[in-house]
Amino acid sequence: PRITINSERFQGCVDYIFYSREMLTPFEVLAVPDTAGARSNGKNVDPRRPVSMPDVLDIRPDRWDDRETVEEADYTLGEMVEKINPDYVGEWQPLDMPNQRATHGWFPNDSQCSDHVPLMVDFDFARDHLPVSYNSAGAQLEETSVKPEPD
Repeated sequence: PRITINSERFQGCVDYIFYSREMLTPFEVLAVPDTAGARSNGKNVDPRRPVSMPDVLDIRPDRWDDRETVEEADYTLGEMVEKINPDYVGEWQPLDMPNQRATHGWFPNDSQCSDHVPLMVDFDFARDHLPVSYNSAGAQLEETSVKPEPD
């Protein structure tokens, strides 16, 4: 195939299946996407990256009080008492910004779960190297005698 890896750093073929034509015959191959389909339209979502993330520049204001209760001195009892904080404004949450790197035109994406394209081939053993031959229904056709080669 033209590509077996498709990432922002590299796009090309790095995965192969090696076999011996004397021993094996490929009869079915898993289809791989073409380069146009692999690049897509840049709208793929990378499952490894969050869709949004907190804005690092959205800093908590100095006077923000996120304590629901505070301890105050009760002078009649002579001890500290927990009371509801009148200045409580809620828990600080920075703004969420869309993650620009979450969508892209590379693998992994919505249809490919890895940056490598899966390669798969169904092989059939060469008839000359089998002691017994079968047809596609599994019925035995003939027996062949395999003679060991002399050393």
